[in-house]
Amino acid sequence: MVLQIKTALVVFSLLLLPVTIQGQDFDERRFARFRAATTVRIVVTQQLPEGTTVNLPLVPLAKEFLSAAGLKIVDGEGPSDLTFTVTAVGTALGARYYEAPLFDGPYSVNRQTTGKVFYLSAKFDGKIILVPTGESEWSTIATYTTFFSGRTDAPSGRISGGPTNPAQAPFLDAFWYDRSNAFPTQLLMMIGKVYGRKHVDAAFHHSDERIRDCARWALFKLYNQEIIVPGMEEKEVVRILGKPQAIVTKYDPKKTILEYRGRVVEIEAGKVTAVRIR
Repeated sequence: MVLQIKTALVVFSLLLLPVTIQGQDFDERRFARFRAATTVRIVVTQQLPEGTTVNLPLVPLAKEFLSAAGLKIVDGEGPSDLTFTVTAVGTALGARYYEAPLFDGPYSVNRQTTGKVFYLSAKFDGKIILVPTGESEWSTIATYTTFFSGRTDAPSGRISGGPTNPAQAPFLDAFWYDRSNAFPTQLLMMIGKVYGRKHVDAAFHHSDERIRDCARWALFKLYNQEIIVPGMEEKEVVRILGKPQAIVTKYDPKKTILEYRGRVVEIEAGKVTAVRIR
């Protein structure tokens, strides 16, 4: 009987916890405090290997898009209505390579335990929290929480060399590589949900193509707006979606078919002619 009472208390306590707004599930009433706010403080924590000199563009991007949404950025210790917190953790990914004959390439992937370790790839995991200043993520229902990530893959064949220090891993490449879930994409999705689609549409015309790609993904995830459209150049498709799962050119030598998960893209003369969603 005592055990049953304890279990009931735990369940009851969990039911009392505030609900965090995540992903597609949100309630317009919970955004009222965000929309009524006029000022925001940006707090960023960047965790990278010791000695890393890369500064991720977390603060500049947050300032740009939060300002565009109508919020005044508060620097220093002044009072603010909202606090926008970002935590980003970068990890250097090393692979061991062995020295190979010159005709075989200076280094090849080593499946054993000897050889040099090169840090040719990296990954990111991060979290975004928007909350009224003075309140914690778990103390109010007026909280927006989301996550972002990124990763680059190390070459699987032969290489000529690379960084042997984790601090020199390609963190900036990893930050931008997977634009479907990159920091700017998740930031734009948050702004689109809370402050309206027009801000995401504006980012779609940004001068930086990387931001335009992130805006495409945000529009797709929020409003089901297709990210690949006829007339787009093939190199742009590959840049946005990454490497295709398959390339088919059998039935028509003038056409190239790029197959992705859930998407088939037809290319002719270097441009998209049709897109099919499976």
